[in-house]
Amino acid sequence: MLGTRIQGEATKNQEVAAAVRPVALGLAALFSFLALEDLLARGPGGAAAATTALFALALATLGGVTGRVQPSERWGHPILFGIAAVMLVSAGATVQVLDAGAIPGLIPLTILGAGMVMYARKWIVATAGVGALTALWLTPPVPGARFQALGSAAIAAGLAVLAATHRIRVHARQRAVHKDVQRKRRELEESERRYALAMEGASDGLYDWDHGSNEVYYSGRWMELLGLPQGEIGTSPDDLFNRIHPDDEERVRDLLSHHINGPDGHFECEFRILHHDGSYRLALARGASIRDENGRATRTAGSFTDLTGRGVFDPLTGLPNRRLLLDRVHRAIEHCHRGHQDFALLFIDLDRFKLINDTLGHQAGDEVLREVAGRLQTCVRASDTVARLGGDEFVLILEQIELPDGAHITIDRILNRLGEPFQLGQRDFYVAASIGVVLDTKPYADAESLIGDADTAMYQAKSMNQGWALFDNSMKERSTARLQLETELRAALDRNEFRLEYQPFISLVDDGIEGYEALVRWDHPDRGPIAPGDFIPTLEETGLINRLGAWVLQEACAEMQAKYPDADGEGRPWLSVNLSRKQLQDLGLIRQIEGILAETGFRADRLRLEITETAIIEEAETAIATLGRIKRLGIEVMMDDFGTGHSSLGALADLPIDTLKIDQSFIARLTAEKDGLEVVRTIIKMGSHLGLKVIAEGIETEEQLQLLKESACPSGQGYLLARPARLALRPGYGEDSRPLEPVTADSAEST
Repeated sequence: MLGTRIQGEATKNQEVAAAVRPVALGLAALFSFLALEDLLARGPGGAAAATTALFALALATLGGVTGRVQPSERWGHPILFGIAAVMLVSAGATVQVLDAGAIPGLIPLTILGAGMVMYARKWIVATAGVGALTALWLTPPVPGARFQALGSAAIAAGLAVLAATHRIRVHARQRAVHKDVQRKRRELEESERRYALAMEGASDGLYDWDHGSNEVYYSGRWMELLGLPQGEIGTSPDDLFNRIHPDDEERVRDLLSHHINGPDGHFECEFRILHHDGSYRLALARGASIRDENGRATRTAGSFTDLTGRGVFDPLTGLPNRRLLLDRVHRAIEHCHRGHQDFALLFIDLDRFKLINDTLGHQAGDEVLREVAGRLQTCVRASDTVARLGGDEFVLILEQIELPDGAHITIDRILNRLGEPFQLGQRDFYVAASIGVVLDTKPYADAESLIGDADTAMYQAKSMNQGWALFDNSMKERSTARLQLETELRAALDRNEFRLEYQPFISLVDDGIEGYEALVRWDHPDRGPIAPGDFIPTLEETGLINRLGAWVLQEACAEMQAKYPDADGEGRPWLSVNLSRKQLQDLGLIRQIEGILAETGFRADRLRLEITETAIIEEAETAIATLGRIKRLGIEVMMDDFGTGHSSLGALADLPIDTLKIDQSFIARLTAEKDGLEVVRTIIKMGSHLGLKVIAEGIETEEQLQLLKESACPSGQGYLLARPARLALRPGYGEDSRPLEPVTADSAEST
């Protein structure tokens, strides 16, 4: 309110001054002329008029010097128009005086009117009218003089009107410019106040790097986040870089240099930075650059966020965890969409890691994970990201990389490094890896989808045992089908959609039945019978094989006991049931077997458990220990698919097995290859020498059967001898069959 009143009074004073100044100037001109006329009475009136005009010009110039006229407008100010009007009217009046005689009042009156009007604003018409009437009244009655005086006054008034109009326009523009300048000044001051307030109140620290002077300004909040007192850190960029953790400094410099020197519009980077208390804090720096017309960065400014305590690093390995990984993948996708850089994503899963945890304990497993993290970091550049997703899964982001060659080189380096032995205690262990790779990252909009597709490719690599696999859309289709199959398998286990068939083992000596192998079949309600090869791998991957395997063992023992109930088992056929690799790793397997035998009444010496050669060799330590415990129950062990796992015949003596099943691929080569028969005979002789029973599987032709008999192979199995079929059980058996639930240790103890 007070400011408004003061401003109003100042405006009134200015208006009074604007009204007084023209009157004073006009009167000064009048009295000057009268004095000069007295002094120059004997001379022509024109000399007095000219002298008066010069005096008016001097007064106008003095007004400009004293501040009434802006210096920049001095030669375009309306005063000059007024002076020109005075001189023209004076000259015209002088001519009239010379022609028509002395007209003493004409010249001073026209000078007075012009002098007053040239400064007038609102009094233009009134002043011109008063000047004209006065001139007519004082002019002597000389013929034509009044009309000449009226014309002179009209000329003076017209020129004065033009001058005043011009002045009004100039003043209007000046006022508009002045108001605009004042408005912009207020807006700038308000913006500066808001900026200062934002800097003080922001939770993030701010920095501003002037590349011209190579100086960096840090806000008070920035200093506070690092616990630094004012003046502790200088303005050189090196003062900042020297506080960054040595393991992060190269990566930060590379990313920042790429931003400053390249087209990247934004800069983001996480790193560890030294706090005043000597500890390192996790920080996120963001920024953008102002560039000149040549695209060179002139300034880089941004924010500094303290991420410490937000749980973005894995405590075991020190690598970024899932939360930080998702953020980095998201930013990499954004950069890729802006066309700044391509990147590749690698999903790594360790093979047989569970074996180390189960056999050596979680402490040894943690040591392996730390070692894997260190090796992965040595395989990539400082600007790349190595993160632990969870468990034994790692994800790598390879940014600013040449595709595809750069990614292939990194993948080979990773597989070689992880293929080197891990020393745990005094022993060496080998941990292979499967890698899923996504190179075309542009189509992705979110991090989860990208990581999911890399995970799909990793499973493809694992299933094909090929080290790594590049993602394509067909994998996603197979993954979707696999997910659907898994859902249907879970439902099938709940709805008892599985059944058993049995394929006999035939003696090649007397053609009698020695035993039966239990084979699982799935009768899908919509698709009909599904071959085991189409669903067993999915059961293995999902872990559902343990549940189904327990049901198969329980159901087979129950059905064989019902078919051949003789208690002593003398001369009764034995039963063979397959064990998966997953079941062999189950710590509760032995108690489960004991419970099934107790519940069904099936004798342990009539049971044979089959395990593939590959499962025994790859999980040798666990397999040998578990199979030894199985044998102590009185159960015999059969090695299935012998010859496919590349184990030596000499190593068989150290394995707790009783029977070798020669893989059908060797049987198929009996007649197709010259050395096929010799290989089979060697296996038969070696098995006999080691005290092992030998069974040839996959016999399909009479010629194969005859060669096996000539080679003294004691037993065989195959479609030629007998196809799988259901057992002919007593009437009513199976009407009260139970769902496919495994027998647990607790249920075994209760029987």
